[in-house]
Amino acid sequence: MSKAKAVPPPGCTLNINDPQVQAAIRIQASYTGTETIPLLREKGPPKILQELKDVVIVEGSAAKLERRVSAFPDPFIVWCKDGKQLKDGPKYRYVFEDPDFVALVVDGVQADLGKYTVSIKNPFGQTSGSACILVEGVYA
Repeated sequence: MSKAKAVPPPGCTLNINDPQVQAAIRIQASYTGTETIPLLREKGPPKILQELKDVVIVEGSAAKLERRVSAFPDPFIVWCKDGKQLKDGPKYRYVFEDPDFVALVVDGVQADLGKYTVSIKNPFGQTSGSACILVEGVYA
């Protein structure tokens, strides 16, 4: 019995040397690699990689407070302003760009000046840090 060669439907052929195909392969390979990172990470309390820093903005613009940490298992993040917990929403947005980056974006800062604190904890421990949002040219 002879095996028939399968022919792809029209428009479904792929040229492996096409630059767009090569780019897609690299993107997929890098994405796939991130799934294995937690398997290689050591379990432990969150470790600070970059402290929070005060942010100076022009009044009415958005502010972004950011901190880099290393934590496995993934941490639980809580942002507070002047001791009151902030809910993730349109005004205060929690941002997670990669496993080691946490940020808070405060949209249209007006009466949002003050001290912001982030608490980062997992089953092995916790860390926290604080910074202020300041308006350019306004001094206390």
